[in-house]
Amino acid sequence: MEAASTKLVIEMAFTLEGSTAEELPERALGSVRLSKVDLAEDKTRTPDL
Repeated sequence: MEAASTKLVIEMAFTLEGSTAEELPERALGSVRLSKVDLAEDKTRTPDL
């Protein structure tokens, strides 16, 4: 059975909140899409000791 995380898609966008009329409308600074993330293959985490 395939792990559910291999079908996972994560989309994130980054903005700075505008608090004055000069700073509006807010716009995305950048975005990223992570597709088919396999959490079982995570090589960056170290085991808790």
